[in-house]
Amino acid sequence: MDGFFESLMNQTDQDFDILVVNDSCGSLEAQLERYRKTLRIHELQATGSLANVRQVGFEEIFARGYKQVVFGDFDDCFMPDRVAKVRMLLRDFDIIVNDVSLFGDREDEIYFSRRIKDRSQICLEEIFTKNFMGFSNTAVRAECLKDIILADTIAVDWYLFSRLLARGARAVFCAEPLTNYRQHADNMATFVGDKSKRAEVKLVHYQSLKRDCPELISAIDRLGKRTDELEVVVTNPFWWED
Repeated sequence: MDGFFESLMNQTDQDFDILVVNDSCGSLEAQLERYRKTLRIHELQATGSLANVRQVGFEEIFARGYKQVVFGDFDDCFMPDRVAKVRMLLRDFDIIVNDVSLFGDREDEIYFSRRIKDRSQICLEEIFTKNFMGFSNTAVRAECLKDIILADTIAVDWYLFSRLLARGARAVFCAEPLTNYRQHADNMATFVGDKSKRAEVKLVHYQSLKRDCPELISAIDRLGKRTDELEVVVTNPFWWED
């Protein structure tokens, strides 16, 4: 937690609030008080699934009238110019996706920009087969989150951004590794985890989208994929490879 807040104290752009959604972690008051002299921190409590916790956070975002949202996790820390960079890019785009530096179980200076070009726009079909838009490396215009009800699924982040892109949100990739992302064994959406775990995440993800988001099935059809072919893809854990 200290690394998270210290990286926010070092941001070149300090004009932001911090909304901490405490998902039954116990009292954080003592830890938060250490940083309140420098940072504008607001804490709210949430219980239940990850989807419910995120939904509570979204409701608070609208209640406070925020226009832009930079997502982050207590496990992560951020480069000093992350807030400034994404705020600048949000002038022209609805969603910003920045690269990450991995640390923990595996370390890499960069990760996504080995395959994705800087400032390239991210289209819907790109995230049907892989998940690289998470709550550690994205920022959004708050208006994009209106009327979104999150499914109680494993990869809530993947579900959210699939729906946003399906609704026409414009996303762009920033190749600078603005997030230091912690890798650990319990991370279900791990970028470099074992294939069986990734297959499970994908299976549940596609089932959720087929149940809740018929507009995504139409998008797949426009790419020349038939609905019955999707069923085969969903049930075959080895259909993709990065």
